[in-house]
Amino acid sequence: MKPPPDRENLQIEDDGSFSLWRSVGWTTSPPTAAGRFEGRLEAAERQKLDKLVKAAAKGDNLQMKVKPDGAIDRLQLGQKSAVLGANDDADEPWYALVELLRELLGDLTRAPKAAVALKVAPDGQSAHLVHQGQEALRLDLSNLTVRAVLWEGYLNQGDWRAKEAAGASAPVTAGPGWSLELPFDHHHDLNDKREVIAYATFTIFDGTTPVPVSLSSGRLKPV
Repeated sequence: MKPPPDRENLQIEDDGSFSLWRSVGWTTSPPTAAGRFEGRLEAAERQKLDKLVKAAAKGDNLQMKVKPDGAIDRLQLGQKSAVLGANDDADEPWYALVELLRELLGDLTRAPKAAVALKVAPDGQSAHLVHQGQEALRLDLSNLTVRAVLWEGYLNQGDWRAKEAAGASAPVTAGPGWSLELPFDHHHDLNDKREVIAYATFTIFDGTTPVPVSLSSGRLKPV
């Protein structure tokens, strides 16, 4: 299941308000929902961010060589900018700011406006897509894929994929209270040392723009 192109956009205003769009929720730990998130930074977050922004703004632009086909982090602070690979460490004075913003990609999903999460039942036998937030959004589930991986520690003990998608042929509107049970008859043998992690891909519309998204119910990514 090759992940779709990244569409991770975080914009933070001077007053601490933020808007966030996530499409690849499994790339942070713990994995998050995908969709639109809006809110305001907490006081401690804003103070820390302001300090790091001022430090980075005093330095030069950062341009690091990015691996072919690698995901790219782009930061813009007024006239100053930084470009580096999503898994690379930035040089000072950008390092601490880059690390904080990467954390915020996951932390700020605490404020969903219109998003969808992937949930697995405690017994590992069923999985659902669940709407989060106050606003509805449209989904294209015609290309829905579902996968269930059995993990024992860091060892993959089984990999199941749904043979037929359970998605609808027409766009679906998901609002507060919406959920969808996914095909999940994986028949994995569970015990107290094993866990089932679900993975799903489908499409969310950002306005009229279709955005492929990839979700996980746990773990940072397959090991």
